[in-house]
Amino acid sequence: MIAEIVIERSEASNVSDEDLKLVQSYKEYINELLYCDYIDTDGVDEQPSRRIKIESKIYKMGAPSIIIVLGDYVE
Repeated sequence: MIAEIVIERSEASNVSDEDLKLVQSYKEYINELLYCDYIDTDGVDEQPSRRIKIESKIYKMGAPSIIIVLGDYVE
């Protein structure tokens, strides 16, 4: 079985569109997404490092199997 992973922002999130796309490209690093509470963007682009809170993780039997909801930047 292949798990479909969806990464989205919460309605109140202040994460930029660029950082959302960056985190969506992390799907291959499933362990970090499933077991961590934050995502660091250190060394990924030329901007300063940002830390993004993972607000919630939703596991479902149907598609998509896993929904990861991003919260705000952590300072």
